[in-house]
Amino acid sequence: GKYKTPADFSKDRVEVITRVAYLDDMVLSLLQRHLTLEAEDRLLSEGGPMGTFVLRAKLCLRLGMFSISFYSMLKALAEIRNICAHDKNNIEIFKMDKTKSFVNRAWSSLDKDFQFETQKEVKDRFFHIITVMTVELVDKLNKVEPAKIKQERYFQF
Repeated sequence: GKYKTPADFSKDRVEVITRVAYLDDMVLSLLQRHLTLEAEDRLLSEGGPMGTFVLRAKLCLRLGMFSISFYSMLKALAEIRNICAHDKNNIEIFKMDKTKSFVNRAWSSLDKDFQFETQKEVKDRFFHIITVMTVELVDKLNKVEPAKIKQERYFQF
């Protein structure tokens, strides 16, 4: 198959990749703030044991920072982003069953105060859901306490 360049991707695909990458960066920032990491630690680095969006989101889930449903939404977004980034076909991302299914599930779980009547199209709802998730992550980031390395009571090394 022919390799794609960014110019070959539709504006929608590029926007999905960019917005989900921003969520990925926010999850990374949340963990960096919560964990005590040295500069040489590769725990969260690309290629490290927790170097992917989904693994970092799962770590947040296991640390009690995310609900199962929020983690599931991030995982689904990562899958949609990967399709946008790696599929060599000329896909219409907002017509795909996977995207429509995600939007339907996420929209129905969204607080009614955040469901706007003007947003009826899959694309509009998709980006609105990401916006609400971004606000949720900003809120979590503002509340997390920076981690500190604790001193042991009986040992001083």
